[in-house]
Amino acid sequence: ESQGSILVGHGLRYAKEAFVEKHSQPAPGQPFDNPALAAQRRRQAEELFEERAGETLNILTFGNAYAHYPDGPNYVHVSMHGDPVPNNGTRPDNHPEDAKTHYVIFDQLFPGKNNFENHNIAFLMELLHRTFELNDIPRGDLQAFFETAGKGELRAIARPDQVDWPDDMEKQTWDSKSDVKASLATYRAAHPS
Repeated sequence: ESQGSILVGHGLRYAKEAFVEKHSQPAPGQPFDNPALAAQRRRQAEELFEERAGETLNILTFGNAYAHYPDGPNYVHVSMHGDPVPNNGTRPDNHPEDAKTHYVIFDQLFPGKNNFENHNIAFLMELLHRTFELNDIPRGDLQAFFETAGKGELRAIARPDQVDWPDDMEKQTWDSKSDVKASLATYRAAHPS
């Protein structure tokens, strides 16, 4: 989540660069060659990284704050409308969804422009758990979630009024002025079923 997405993004970029550097060197005993051959080996090493990463790395972010993830891994970026943090990260408008990058963006629960409470992972997790249920994905089965999202087969994204919020959710808010019940009432008024 948030700062962690920055750390994993930097780590992935470093890992890709180290992999490409290692796998684009001339074979032992082979003389250093011209720039065109070196560039070709580098492209091949990048393709190899992307292939292997796509087979082994699934990255799930919450309130993503990083904008320059390397190609290769599979990404699902989870956030809520009204969360100001993804304004700095990978978003559908600056990195469109493709075969390896998917977005699950929930409706805004807490009213107000850029209300930081919409960045709260406690609320994102409840919405995500309900999304798993609505799509018949066992709770916590991230591999099935990645496969379903990756094929564009999520049937439903949970709305805040579809979640059975625990009674103690008020304790999960960051701002003591945040009121979950009032926020849900505002949401229901704006989104009549």
